[in-house]
Amino acid sequence: MQTYLSFSFSVAEEDQQEQLIALLADFAFEGFQQEEEVLTAFLPQSALDEPLKSFLAQLAPKWPEAQITEIAPTNWNAPWESDYQPVAVDDFCLIRANFHAPAAAHIEHEIVITPKMSFGTGHHATTYMVLQAMRPLDLKGKKVMDFGCGTAVLAIMAAYLGAKDIFAFDFDPWAYENSVENVANNCPEAPLRLAQGGSELLEGETDYDLILANINRNVILSSISDIVAALKPGGRLICSGFLEEDIPLIIEKGQGLRLLEQKAREKWRCLIFEKG
Repeated sequence: MQTYLSFSFSVAEEDQQEQLIALLADFAFEGFQQEEEVLTAFLPQSALDEPLKSFLAQLAPKWPEAQITEIAPTNWNAPWESDYQPVAVDDFCLIRANFHAPAAAHIEHEIVITPKMSFGTGHHATTYMVLQAMRPLDLKGKKVMDFGCGTAVLAIMAAYLGAKDIFAFDFDPWAYENSVENVANNCPEAPLRLAQGGSELLEGETDYDLILANINRNVILSSISDIVAALKPGGRLICSGFLEEDIPLIIEKGQGLRLLEQKAREKWRCLIFEKG
């Protein structure tokens, strides 16, 4: 697990917090926590580079100086994991732990995961929307990539929907280990490759019918040209992990993609593209 830094800004008004989030989103911050009078942003320690340091120095005097704290690697989700609740995505699928009751008969699919720190349990709005977007797709015999797979829930669903060649990867070793466990528990015979790594694993990948990218704005923007190159003509990209204000830039950067549909859940958005 990585060491993170927390940047706490004393900002009272919610609209000001949103403005500051929009500014910080251009860098590699992976999450924001809004509380009364305080905005906290979380960054991998390795991502604190000179451009970001320069930007933070230029925030004054309009914005207060951030209080920076190092966060040692730890499983922050341990209390949540012990109280993990199943989640149903309509009547399409139920995602549950092995200590929960099996899905009701009207649920089409069931995924049993071991809840860990990795992202993608179905509780988050972005995972929920991507699963919804997968439902109408005919994936029988198709080639699918799950970029930033978290728990591998999306890759497992692709296997359930009949995909013949699935490649799922995540840069986080914790997520990778959890993915290996979840695939073994759900679809051990599926044609599914797992790897630990980031966008560099896109190199040489081609002819995908579907790429799932439930990650974040910055990774999508930095990788979208490689994602497009990995898709076959007519292939689709389902991406999420960003806000409404990020959509124009993602569309602009997605040269060669045609927007088919967009979804919204809470403050999060999901886009469905087709390669021309």
